[in-house]
Amino acid sequence: MSVRVWCLGDAVVDLLPEMPGRLMQCPGGAPANVAVGVARLQGNSAFIGRVGDDPFGEFMRQTLIEEKVETRYMIADTQHRTSTVVVGLDDHGERSFTFMVRPSADLFLEAQDLPVFRHGEWLHCCSIA
Repeated sequence: MSVRVWCLGDAVVDLLPEMPGRLMQCPGGAPANVAVGVARLQGNSAFIGRVGDDPFGEFMRQTLIEEKVETRYMIADTQHRTSTVVVGLDDHGERSFTFMVRPSADLFLEAQDLPVFRHGEWLHCCSIA
């Protein structure tokens, strides 16, 4: 029997430099990444959070679905956009993050967006400002 792990927080689209003048779109956000990791380990995981009702939000939803993460509590926010981050890498391999969308949908999670948690479930919270 697998343990249910709820991952609450942000699902972010990371934009990584692929070559000069070109960025590669990658799924990101610590809670979304944890949900994928749990699913890849044959665990039963779900993501709780908000993304924009936009192409980046749909990209994140489809990525989680393909990774077998439950997305029922992934809300498509019509008023705010999906968080997008440009990830830089310096000559020493240190990363930097430039948030391109503020305020983003993930910042508007509300109590009514949450499921009812049951005994024996785990809750991972991260990246909530």
